[in-house]
Amino acid sequence: MEVQGLSPEASEKRITLSEVWAVPKMNISVPRISKRHRQTWRHLENLDVPDCSKGEVHLLLGANVLEAVIQHERDSLTFPVSRHRGLYPYLFKGVGLCFVLAKALAMGGGVSTAADQDDQPAVTPGLPAPPVNTNVSGLRDWHYRKYHGKQPVVDEETAHMRSLRAQRRIWALYGTKTGINPAVGWPVKKEWEDKMEYESLAYPDTLQEMVQKYEAEKRAKEEAIKERMDAIDAKMENLEKWKREILEKKRKKERELQAAKEKHDRLIEEVKEYLGFKVDSKDPRFKEILEKKELEEKKRAKEAKKKEKQAKALAKLRQMTNEMMEKEMPAEKE
Repeated sequence: MEVQGLSPEASEKRITLSEVWAVPKMNISVPRISKRHRQTWRHLENLDVPDCSKGEVHLLLGANVLEAVIQHERDSLTFPVSRHRGLYPYLFKGVGLCFVLAKALAMGGGVSTAADQDDQPAVTPGLPAPPVNTNVSGLRDWHYRKYHGKQPVVDEETAHMRSLRAQRRIWALYGTKTGINPAVGWPVKKEWEDKMEYESLAYPDTLQEMVQKYEAEKRAKEEAIKERMDAIDAKMENLEKWKREILEKKRKKERELQAAKEKHDRLIEEVKEYLGFKVDSKDPRFKEILEKKELEEKKRAKEAKKKEKQAKALAKLRQMTNEMMEKEMPAEKE
């Protein structure tokens, strides 16, 4: 079947996705054609779909596709695979796609439908066509403009943008092109009053009083720093003395530990000599004899200490006796 009225230019037409998806009875919610569908559409006869990453698609439709649209527009749910090579039934289900293809051809100038005449806005000869809405992101106009850095439009949905605070923010972001009077940035009377009240409560002192307080605090900090530095200097003078004391304590502790270790080893050797054979240190007999040796050692140390004390007392007594005798001898001579 040959379609009459199809111009040569109608076989190729560049259209945007928003124009294709605006066709009635076509419900498409995704903003782009998926990669799987692009690969499938390339199998269509006389149809080439390049990369759609920028939101556009090229539909190159031939007369045979238009014939299928006209033939199956009323009573068909899918395109017949036997007559059209590469047309996948699961991809073209529903009559809505027929409207899409028909409108694509009508935009090329070959065919026009009643639905297209109702949908398309009136174009006055000699004037440019009305702009096409290319926002296919699904965002609201306010969010779309904000994402792309455009000035928001104040309408019923964005009535909050009429506030003074919002106008200041818009002017700060977009400048004089917004048409907002820069005087909105100056505080109003109520704001001035609130600011003055806040300052009177937060900073009740006068400027001179604040300067005096600052100087007093500064002097106090400097004096505290000076006292701290003097204390550090005084301690640094005793540093060497303290280091010697610490080393002496450390050496004394090491000597005590070494003496205790030697004493313990000596007791072990005495126990072995007393028994006459080598005994394990974990043996109960070894522990008993070791305790006895320790008691004897303590007893001997106690006796030695007692004798030393007696010797000191005796030496002191002798010294006192000698002093008394020396005092008595000059008196007898007289």
